[in-house]
Amino acid sequence: MRNRSVLHALTLGALLGLAGCANLEAVGKFGASGAEVSKAYRPLVDQYLEDCREKEIVPRLDRDGPYDLREVVSTARATCAGSEEQKAVALRFPTVVEGYSNSLVSLSGLPNDYFSADIDAMNGVVKALKIGDPSGPPLVKGVYADAITTLTKLAAEAAVARKVDATARRAIQEGNEPLKTLVNAMRFFVGRLAQAEAEKVRNADQRAFDELVKASNAPLIAGNSPATIAGVQRAIPFRLEQQRYFPKLEAAAQRKSVADAFDAAAVELLRTSDDLAANYDKLTAAGRADTVKQLIAKVQILRQLLKSFEQESSP
Repeated sequence: MRNRSVLHALTLGALLGLAGCANLEAVGKFGASGAEVSKAYRPLVDQYLEDCREKEIVPRLDRDGPYDLREVVSTARATCAGSEEQKAVALRFPTVVEGYSNSLVSLSGLPNDYFSADIDAMNGVVKALKIGDPSGPPLVKGVYADAITTLTKLAAEAAVARKVDATARRAIQEGNEPLKTLVNAMRFFVGRLAQAEAEKVRNADQRAFDELVKASNAPLIAGNSPATIAGVQRAIPFRLEQQRYFPKLEAAAQRKSVADAFDAAAVELLRTSDDLAANYDKLTAAGRADTVKQLIAKVQILRQLLKSFEQESSP
C-alpha cells in the first residue's frame, strides 16, 4: 500500500511537471522571439551614424565650387555629433529587452542552446546610462529609466526560478508595459530615424547612379568607327563607376526589407505580450500556443531575411 502511495505521488508529480512545461512552453517561445527581434535591431542601427555622415558627404560631390574632402568630412562629423549620442543610447535598449526575453526562455525550461539571460549585461546598461542619476543622458529619463529598471528586476527574478508558473505570470504581466515602452522606442529609432537617414543616402546614391548610366551611353555612329570607339572609351570609366554604387543600392533594398520585417515582428511581439498579460490565467496550453503562433511565423521571416542580409554584407 505504501509503495502504491509513493508511486501515485511520483506519477502525480511527473504529470504536474509535464503540465508545467506545457503551460510555460509558449512563454519560452515568446521570450525567444523577443530575443530574436532584439538581435535584428542591432545591425539596423549600427549603420545609423555612417548614414548620417554619408548623406552629408555624397551630395557635395556634384556641386560647383571648391571641394576639400577634409572640410567635407569635418562638417559631416560635426553635423552628426547628436546622432552619435542617440545611437549609443539606442543600442542599449535591446540588451535589456533581450535579457528579459531570455530570462523567460530559461524560466520556461525550454532548451537554451544560445539563449541565456545575461543579467550582468542588463545591469551594465543601468550603470552605463546612469539610471536614477541626474547626470545621466537626457534621452533616458522618466518612462525609459523606469522600463529598464523594471525589466532588469523581473529578469533577475525569472533567471533564478525554474518552471514556476507564478513567476512567469508576474514577469509577463508586470513586464508588459515596460516592454512596450522599450520596443516602441526601438521601432521609432529604426523606422523614423535610422531608416530616414538610410533613405537619404539611398536617394543620393540613386541620383549618382542614374547620372552614371546616362554618361555610360556610347551610341553607334554609322560609318564612323573611330568616333564609335572613342565614345565607348569615353564611357568606360562611367560604366566601371556604376559597380561602386550598384551593390550599395542592392544592400539598401535588403536592409529596408529587414527593417520592415523587424517592425512587423515587433508589432506582433507587443500584441502577443498584451494577449498573454491580459489572459494568462484564462488560456490553456493550447490557447497560449495559438497566441504565439503568428509571432513565431513573423520572427522566422525576420531571421531568414536578416541571415541573407548579413551574408551579403559580410566581406
